[in-house]
Amino acid sequence: MVTDPSFGRVVSVLGVHDTCGLPTTGYRCVVAARARTLSERTGKSLWESELGATPATGTNPALPGPGGLARALNDAYDQAGITGILVWPLIDAIPPDLPHENRGLVWADRPWDGYYRVTPLTWVIAQTTQFTAPGWRHVAGANGALPAGGSYDTYLAPGRSAWSMVAETSVSTAAQQITVHVTGGLPARVVHVWSTSLRGAGQFIRRGDIIPDRGAFGALLRPGYVYTFSTTTGQSRAGGDPLAVPVAGPMPVRYTATPDGAGLADMLAPIDGSFGYVHGVLTQTAAGEPVEWQDPGRSPAPYAIIGENTWRDYTVSARVILPASGTGSQGAALIARFEGFRGSAVSQFRGYELRIRGSGAWQVVANGPAALMLASGSVAPARAYALSLTIRGTVISAQINGVLVAAVTNRMYRYGPAGLGSLGYYPVRYPSFTIGSRPADPGSHRAGPHRLAGWRRSPQNG
Repeated sequence: MVTDPSFGRVVSVLGVHDTCGLPTTGYRCVVAARARTLSERTGKSLWESELGATPATGTNPALPGPGGLARALNDAYDQAGITGILVWPLIDAIPPDLPHENRGLVWADRPWDGYYRVTPLTWVIAQTTQFTAPGWRHVAGANGALPAGGSYDTYLAPGRSAWSMVAETSVSTAAQQITVHVTGGLPARVVHVWSTSLRGAGQFIRRGDIIPDRGAFGALLRPGYVYTFSTTTGQSRAGGDPLAVPVAGPMPVRYTATPDGAGLADMLAPIDGSFGYVHGVLTQTAAGEPVEWQDPGRSPAPYAIIGENTWRDYTVSARVILPASGTGSQGAALIARFEGFRGSAVSQFRGYELRIRGSGAWQVVANGPAALMLASGSVAPARAYALSLTIRGTVISAQINGVLVAAVTNRMYRYGPAGLGSLGYYPVRYPSFTIGSRPADPGSHRAGPHRLAGWRRSPQNG
């Protein structure tokens, strides 16, 4: 924009990533000086284009969480001159045991019963957004640090018809008395007071009214709160008529993949790759490994999961069809007792897998940071297989085309959702994918030695 005036003319706003939001810093403005310099050099307004991954709950306001968000909302303008902020994610709606859980303004991880809850982050934001509107402006000079810790920002309506002041005491260690002087022709009428606890003890509470005396009023600010003082009215939770939240209940240990309104499998959550219905058949559609933001771990491959982390004993089954133009190395997988992964190692998730390739080679694996082979062998090469993986207590059983190929013992993973996947970025089809609560009998349909060539047990299997 500095060296290309034509480009500069078509840009109105500079968006800076995490200027006032980094988990490792407790959500303080750590690059504010650079951002402000860039804005001043280009003459462009500065926005916080990603204030992300803030923990939705917390009991220590000085740490990342609601208190960190309160600091960032005020400090963005105070330290960097930022006048617009985009917060993500709007909704936390992800399976259990994944990174960035407990994020979002609304928690909605239970699509089977519709239960949700509005998180404290929403009410921290509402302490500013319900007392301002598009067209309001920051009041320079009526903002800054509080004497005993914390900060305050003031907002002014067009025509000076109303004003609001938001004060946060996330890092205050003691209560502090403040005096506010209403000057500059601003209305000195009744001031309405609202507050939100940054420790979760009460969000968006009406605290009563204050009548200024000769244009001034005092207030006591306690540690760990966001306070709003405003001449506006009409604020409320849920428009004053909160909806009834559906009752939470466990997800039944049964599932049959069916298409939803978007052409995806209902409630199935892709972790890597892409799974949707193509000509009526659930298909892994990612045609190549994506350019990863972080290292995904060894041999990344597409997979998706369904269920909750209370699931324990069940059978996950699928019919899989490998690509017609593929080689014997292409394959598919079933997943049981998925217990998530740490950091960015998407492929090194914790859980059990049954893997099969077009060559007929199969494996039962306890996946994780250090994958453990539980059993392996081979069946007749084919493009299509019927797979079944059963978990009952510590026994892991695998069937291929209705024949039991492995029954091993392992105690590594105790619970978790089920899933399916491909062993690479190519179109594997899944004409059926089901989960049932009644495991198959490991003693039925035993295969002869000719079906288990190369099968072996690990010493840890018992």
